[in-house]
Amino acid sequence: MASGRALKASGKSGQDLIKLREVEAKDGKIKMVEKSATLHILQGNKGWYDVENNKIVNANYRYVVYIPFATQKSTGLSLKPNAPGHPWLMFPGTAGAHIMITPPAGK
Repeated sequence: MASGRALKASGKSGQDLIKLREVEAKDGKIKMVEKSATLHILQGNKGWYDVENNKIVNANYRYVVYIPFATQKSTGLSLKPNAPGHPWLMFPGTAGAHIMITPPAGK
């Protein structure tokens, strides 16, 4: 994540960012997880998590499970969601391969 933030700060974005991170991973410049790692994201205008009431406010929840170099064959997952909220494999076969899970808004 730190590498991605540094590349964005240097003006890289989109496909250039993805390609540069792939090269860094394959060259060993950034340490990849050995098994898998999960990233949880709250996204929304002035969104926050209400700890007292265990509730997400003004935000949608999304999460990804990073599995470097995973493929459709190794995971059995589709390469696009089969229905809203279904998991799918994004960037298969790359260092940035991950299972994308985006629950429908408001769920």
